[in-house]
Amino acid sequence: MLLFALLTSVGAAAQQAEVVVLGVRSVEGDDDVAHDLTTALRDAAQEISAWQVSPTAVSMAQMALAHGCEEVDVACLADIAKGLSADLVVYGTLRRNSAREDFDFAFNLSLFNAQSGAIQNSIDDTIVRRDTTKGALGPRAKRLVARLSGTEAPAEETDASLGTLIVRSNIDTADVLINDQPVGTLQGGVLQYDGLQEGMYRVELRAHGYAPFVKTVRIKAGERFDVEAAMQVGASGRDPSLDWEDEEPPQKEGGHNLRWLGWTLVGVGAASAVGLIVSWTQIIRINNDDRLERYSGEVAEYNRVELAKARTTGIEPKLFDDFCEAANTGFSFEGEFFDNRDKFKEVQGLCSDADTWEVLQYVFLGTAVAAGGTGIVLLLTSGDGGEHATSEPPRFALTPQVSPDRAGFQATLRF
Repeated sequence: MLLFALLTSVGAAAQQAEVVVLGVRSVEGDDDVAHDLTTALRDAAQEISAWQVSPTAVSMAQMALAHGCEEVDVACLADIAKGLSADLVVYGTLRRNSAREDFDFAFNLSLFNAQSGAIQNSIDDTIVRRDTTKGALGPRAKRLVARLSGTEAPAEETDASLGTLIVRSNIDTADVLINDQPVGTLQGGVLQYDGLQEGMYRVELRAHGYAPFVKTVRIKAGERFDVEAAMQVGASGRDPSLDWEDEEPPQKEGGHNLRWLGWTLVGVGAASAVGLIVSWTQIIRINNDDRLERYSGEVAEYNRVELAKARTTGIEPKLFDDFCEAANTGFSFEGEFFDNRDKFKEVQGLCSDADTWEVLQYVFLGTAVAAGGTGIVLLLTSGDGGEHATSEPPRFALTPQVSPDRAGFQATLRF
């Protein structure tokens, strides 16, 4: 009887899949939440009877770096699974769903099957920020892992106050946006998004080579809403604000319309020329300072004495080719500057100022030549303002760009 039980347990263990749960990656650096969520997922995975969860605690970022993956695709996942001797790899990405201070989290969890070499399942979830405590993440992780593994989540762990959106399409893959925020990608033509508060939502699908699909839906608490998206072949679902980049620029016969830029560069070149004159004047003033002349005389006297000693002793003398070199090394020969350290520091300061103005002189020279020359070329090659020259002035636009992992503005200058 004991032998039968032992054989039964061995057979059951042999049927279990070796599973590795990789550390959740946080796009915006919410590492504490990602760590607690990873721990909850690993604990939940331990409860799946068909899984044998590896104790290996590594993250997706670490494994991708170890295998030299530029992007996490099925080839990279296959290498990771092979390196960890895993049949299944669970991995996820956590990102903020808004750039505002009242953001929540969008979470994607996927399951890679090493035997089939494909992503077996992928689910998306919204985690309200107040529910990121360890106590709240545990039940959520159990529900997510149960869905990912194909088992049913316990009924008592569902949230009746939230709704579910299921998007189905006639194409296998497309980017899904809810209220203009990316939430995931169709897998096999399906995406399920849980945790939506009751209200109206704008659902959009984008795929290369297809016209965008847009539909506004009402989500009710505790209910599921199905969206059937029939994608039509047509223009790619690009951001309309970027469509001008693909347009053929208008032909501007008789030259360009960059005279304003030409005059600007000429102005910069002129200002740099003034700076060149000022720096050159300052260098002359410093070089003619009587303190430097007297110190230069002391250095020259030191070189003369050292040369005289060298003729007698035959020892190669230490000479200074430049008096500022002597000042920078702290050298002071017997004389006025040896007896008065304040005067010596004044000499060092003058040498430092001379070095600074010399650097600025070359900077001003290079800027004057480059900016001024370019500006003159633009002025000479610009349109004459006749009937062939464009009458539309340059336009500057500042467009807000918002996504779960960044927010900012896009500056556009069109001619």
